[in-house]
Amino acid sequence: MGLLIVTTLADLKPVSRRAKGDGVDIVCSKEIKDDDNFLNSTNEDFYIECKGSRSNAYVKRYLTAGIKQSENAPGNVYVVSTEFETPSALTHFRK
Repeated sequence: MGLLIVTTLADLKPVSRRAKGDGVDIVCSKEIKDDDNFLNSTNEDFYIECKGSRSNAYVKRYLTAGIKQSENAPGNVYVVSTEFETPSALTHFRK
């Protein structure tokens, strides 16, 4: 759900999934990368950290946890916390 929200609103394309424990889940880019180096990161990459909950009571807590988790990610980071009860989402962006 977080990937759909960010790629739609920011006009980004998913490039790859990050390793577990990396602080972010997905790498997106505005530029089209050539086939040989499509997994390479550039300064124009955007990172997405997604959190999800079934309850509206946890959505703010998960957003805060996602922001803290993604602190070491380089560059532009979108953190999205979604809940599926209503449904709704909270987002945070940092450069």
